[in-house]
Amino acid sequence: MYWVAWHIPSRPWGGDLLEEIPRIWTVAGLWPHYVRLLFFPADLVVDYAPAVVSVYHSWNAVNVAGVLLAMLFLVVGWVSWRQGPMQPTGPANRAVGFAVVWFVISISPVSNFLFLSGILLAERTFYLPSVGFAAGIGWVLMAVYERRRRLFWPALVLILGLLSLRTYTRNLTWKDSLTVFDTLLNEHPESGRGQWVMGDLLFQTGQVGPSLQRYRLAVGIIGGHYTLLAEISRRLMGERMYDQAEFLLRFAYENRPEFSTAPALLSVLHAEQEEWEEAESWARRALERDDSDGIVHHVLSSSLTAQERFDEALVHRQEAIEKGEGRHWQQWLWLAQLRVQVGDTTAALVAIDSAEVRATEPQELEQLEAFRDAVRDSRRP
Repeated sequence: MYWVAWHIPSRPWGGDLLEEIPRIWTVAGLWPHYVRLLFFPADLVVDYAPAVVSVYHSWNAVNVAGVLLAMLFLVVGWVSWRQGPMQPTGPANRAVGFAVVWFVISISPVSNFLFLSGILLAERTFYLPSVGFAAGIGWVLMAVYERRRRLFWPALVLILGLLSLRTYTRNLTWKDSLTVFDTLLNEHPESGRGQWVMGDLLFQTGQVGPSLQRYRLAVGIIGGHYTLLAEISRRLMGERMYDQAEFLLRFAYENRPEFSTAPALLSVLHAEQEEWEEAESWARRALERDDSDGIVHHVLSSSLTAQERFDEALVHRQEAIEKGEGRHWQQWLWLAQLRVQVGDTTAALVAIDSAEVRATEPQELEQLEAFRDAVRDSRRP
């Protein structure tokens, strides 16, 4: 089976609607999650895509609370910065201001406030912002230590104990991929990504029927997301379920015609069924969108060769080689065969030499040598 490079849009899974409605409603609704995850992450989730966290269509109690929390953060930061140097005994100081400013700046690139970042929320994006949070908590701990030393140690032991317990219980989730996504679906069956990955895992174990059920659930939750449809189609093609794959790929293409992956996969799909005119048509559409894909040039060359349009096929075979496929010895053999078809046997022998350098198995070298002899025989009067 051919493999096609990915050229996929980046936006939150299942969040296509954010391109059409004011995303401030959803961005504000994430702030309660920020606060919850920073102070005590009782509920941790591998995938926070819709519908695990909501895409909001208007103002409501959750996103209004998010706006108030964000404003409270900023006000506390501004007031504390005006208090002067970082002293743990003051009512507030620049340590807290630094914590707020650091958090706000470092969370901005993935907050979807300035632009769509590709995710709504992910725990991994808190690594850098948590530096600011740790600075603020450090000041709070020092202030408590200076003023309430008898309270400080029991409180510290309790907090560290609870966080350590949560870390231990969460670590069990990461035993392996199956455990991760089994936990995700047990806790959040509404996770479209979870249903998708579970479909992949079932597919890999040969459980095609249950896998397709998971894929249908994923599409129902996430919607017709380009990446999801392309990935499912690629799996279906691997099982020679061409009709189902073509339906999904055509849907993806019609909805996002500016991207090259769907037409590239459709060209592969038709080439595998030896439907050469269809393969040619889709390959040309893919190359109109991305001319750098060597695999698609390979498919187009094969399609043209099957239609005995050797001069055109030669051009795209050379393009395939130049754009990454030249590491495969077969590409040079196919190039040599096309050179013979257009009457250039000298160039064909050069291509065979290039193929021979890249071939490793004895039977491969034997095949090349046999073809070389055939070319030489054809040159004799």
